[in-house]
Order: sequence, then C-alpha cells, then structure tokens
Amino acid sequence: MAEKTRSSTMSRFLRTVALLVDLAAVCALVLTAYAGMVSPLSHSAWWGVLPLGFPFAFWGVTALLLLQLLWHRRGAVVCALGMLLCAGPVLAYFPVNIGGKKAPEGKETFTMMSFNAHQFLPPDSVPWAYPIPNPSIEYVLQADVDIVCLQEASYIISRTSQLMSGEQIRRMHEQYPYIIGSDEICLMSKFPTEAIHLDVNDKSFPGGWAACYRVTLPGGRNITIFDVHLHSMRLRSDDREVWNNITELKREDITQVRTHLLDKLAAAAVGRAKDVLQLQRYIRLYGGPDVIVCGDFNDVSGCHAIRSLADSGFRSVWPETGLGPLITFNSDRMYFGIDHILYRGDLHPLSMHRGGLRSSDHYPLIATFYVDK
Repeated sequence: MAEKTRSSTMSRFLRTVALLVDLAAVCALVLTAYAGMVSPLSHSAWWGVLPLGFPFAFWGVTALLLLQLLWHRRGAVVCALGMLLCAGPVLAYFPVNIGGKKAPEGKETFTMMSFNAHQFLPPDSVPWAYPIPNPSIEYVLQADVDIVCLQEASYIISRTSQLMSGEQIRRMHEQYPYIIGSDEICLMSKFPTEAIHLDVNDKSFPGGWAACYRVTLPGGRNITIFDVHLHSMRLRSDDREVWNNITELKREDITQVRTHLLDKLAAAAVGRAKDVLQLQRYIRLYGGPDVIVCGDFNDVSGCHAIRSLADSGFRSVWPETGLGPLITFNSDRMYFGIDHILYRGDLHPLSMHRGGLRSSDHYPLIATFYVDK
C-alpha cells in the first residue's frame, strides 16, 4: 500500500514538473512570437534578438504537445492553447498552403527572383580560385525569370570578366537588356527599368544597402521594387567556427562566447531597426501603389522589420503561398529564413519556392505574381 502511495505521489510530481515545463515553453513561444512588435530603438535591443528564438520555441512546444498527448492531456491542452495564442506567427513561420494558385483569366503575370549571391563566390572563396563557368549566374540564367533582384553582387558590374565565362556574359545581356547595379545591389530585368536615386549613406542606412527601381510591365503597369540588404549580424568566420564547436568548450568559455555573440546580435537588431525606419521613408517618397520589397533581411519572419512593413500595408509572400518553414541561409548550422519577398497594392502572389542552389550561403527565392487591374 505504501509503495503504491509513493508511486502515485511520484507520478503527480512528474506531471507537475512536466506542466511547469509546458508553461515555460509556451511563455517562450509567446515572447518570441510577438517580440518583433517592440522596437529595439525605443526599448531594449534584446527585443530585436528574441524573434530569432521563435523557431526553437515553436519546435519545442510542438514536441511537448505530441509527447503530452500520449502522457498528460492537461499539459497537451496548455501547449495547444499556446499555439492558438500564437496562431498568426505560427502560420507565418509554418504556413499550410496545399495546392497551387492560378491567375484569373486575362490577368498579367510576371516572375521574379531574390538572391543574395555572395559576390557570385562560394563562402570563404577568392575570385581567382573560382570555377568557370560560374554556377550562380548559370542558375540565374537557366531560371529565366523576368526580374532578378541581387544582393552582395557588386562583382557582376565590376568584375564580370573574372567570374563568368564570355558565353555567360553574352547570355546575361541577351536575356536581360536592363542591368542596373549600385554598391552591393543589382537588378536585372527583361522589362524597361529605371533606377530611382536614394540618399543611401552610412548615416541614413548604417548597416546595409538599399536600391529602388521602377519597372514597367508589358501591359504598361509600373511597379516599384526595393531591393534591400539590412544590417548584417556581422559574425566573422572565427565567430561561426566557435558557434559550430560550442559543445566542445569549457563552461567559462561558453559564457564568454555567448556574451560576445549576443552583443553582436543585439547591435545588429538596433541597426536593422534604423534601416527599416529609413526604408519606410523611401517607400513613402518613391513607392507608389504597387510595391515589392525583397532581399536579405538578416532576420526571421516575425522580426521588427517585417512587422513594421506590415504596418505600411505589406504582406509576406511565403505565408500566403508556401508549405512549412522556409530556410534560406544554408551555412554554419544557422538554418534560418532570413530572406523575404513582400508586396502591396494590386499585386497578388501565385507561388514562391526556394531554389536548391548552394553556391552561395543563401538560397535563391523565386516568386510569381499577377496584377489585379
């Protein structure tokens, strides 16, 4: 009898502990899901870092939910309620769109790519050691989309002869008669395109780059495209090496490394908050009704930049067309979705998919839109 009582007491204790773990996980889920609503400029910079923890919180709560369904129904209810509280961020990270969309009859469509090309070099490579023909530009040419928005692509203008074969250069200019590059940003278009000058400098856009283009579709409709690269986390190769081998460090070293990395993440979050304020100013000045913002945001779907643009009427393409989580960074075990395509106006996304190319540390994104009017 006493043994049965002890067993019952232990079981209740374990269920209580499990319930507390569930509550802690749900709190982490809610905090990371909605942290992007708080500006790192007006409050602590750590609010800008918290959204990076959302994927971990999501999968943690998902695992607990499945486990508790088999063991402790009350804990499963707590996890399920947490998911419901975060339904919007959850579906933005893990959309469930089954089946393709088709443009209404008679509507004009166009395709576009957003790609951080890493200067058309693989990570940690050098131009003179890179194979010709270039696999990155070859992928772009074979994709044959209507508009290509590139980040980290200054070499396409300044050093094309060194990075690409003569045949690739010929095909590039044949397929894309409009090629406009500035600093690290470049756009290639089959349609008439003009650049709009932005007063981008170290003070107005301190940690990244931005460019603006006005593209005229064959039907005569003008769309404005902002191609951006927001403030990078600026993790050097030695930072990434330490991150990859963090389990092999001593406890005191882990504390030092964690502080160093988190300080960098916090500084980058503040930089991106400044970038998006300036980007919103550009959009107000030059955007017009039909606008696309795309590029390397260096942040996840629920971040402050995405939420700020949502306040300006922008919607993300992936939650409306995708299935499951989108991972766009493929290096150093940092598997996050930090590249995005957003839109507003009479543009409507039909599809978006991630390319499988690994010659850069980012995967390319390809989206198809139709114009409503």
